[in-house]
Amino acid sequence: MVSDSEESSFDEPRISLRSWRELREAQDLELAESLRIDRAADAERKTSKERDDETLRVAGEKRSMDIEDRLSKKLRLGEESPMADFALALRLPSGRRITRNFSREEPTAHVYDFVEISEELAQPLSFFRGDRVRVLESWGTPLGKSGVSPRTALFVQGSS
Repeated sequence: MVSDSEESSFDEPRISLRSWRELREAQDLELAESLRIDRAADAERKTSKERDDETLRVAGEKRSMDIEDRLSKKLRLGEESPMADFALALRLPSGRRITRNFSREEPTAHVYDFVEISEELAQPLSFFRGDRVRVLESWGTPLGKSGVSPRTALFVQGSS
């Protein structure tokens, strides 16, 4: 037989109702804080995703506009004239050399368009002869009246 005194030594320690309530309240506060932190992190992730999505959308629109712009310039430029009066060789800032024949009636803007569809450069563009004299400054002037020789090499510079 087991006496009452021996039986009580095997019982788990009992906590008071007040201690239990305090423990429960502390756990509830910790849970509430954890939930607040999780919600804040979720909101930040959502905001970050929305920002990334907007950045991708804007980049896609810009890319689309760039493609449309290049296509319109290519259409405006048209086919290279076999009966060309001007054979221009253009040295780009990257070192790449591009050439094209132009007719004397074509506006200098076509030279700009040709360079812009060949390579993406910072605007505005500047054209220089070998002696560093700037040429092709007027967009609407026909090449025949631009002061450029019919067979010439030009250096292209984008703004820095």
